[in-house]
Amino acid sequence: MNVLLMYIVFACGASDSIPLHLLRARYGAVLQGQEDAHAFLVWLQRYATGRPLELAYVGAAEALVARDAWNPWVKWEYVQRSAQTMKKAIEKEPSNAEIRFLRFSMEHYVPQWLGLSKHLEEDRREIIRALMSGQPANDKILRKNIIQFLLESGRCTPAEQRLLQNLLGKDE
Repeated sequence: MNVLLMYIVFACGASDSIPLHLLRARYGAVLQGQEDAHAFLVWLQRYATGRPLELAYVGAAEALVARDAWNPWVKWEYVQRSAQTMKKAIEKEPSNAEIRFLRFSMEHYVPQWLGLSKHLEEDRREIIRALMSGQPANDKILRKNIIQFLLESGRCTPAEQRLLQNLLGKDE
């Protein structure tokens, strides 16, 4: 993996953004337990250029570091950091479905009593609006995964569930 990363950095130039397919693949590997969340975060901090989507993945990585930490104080520190990072990413690009989805999925798993799950309704509505307008159009697998997560989250109204089922059927 390090050889591939070196190739991408030199081929694209150090100032170019991280290729989306690599960013999503490494994030998926962390979610599947195939890669360490902290190593992913360090990699992102080193190569991310500040694009809103990269910033959102930094926030998602911070949430995953919190998930994996055993020390409650470290968990709290990273989950707060994640919330702030996600806020910055959404402020920069509020209509991006992928950014909203990353925050929605993070807040979905954070215990409600922490008070860090304040945007679930807003993000759900924005994600559905974006899906209806065709976002993310360039990645059908991501689009399908977002729809399936929303359906499985139990956070959608019956009308939204029907709409998402229809979108899922159209995409297949």
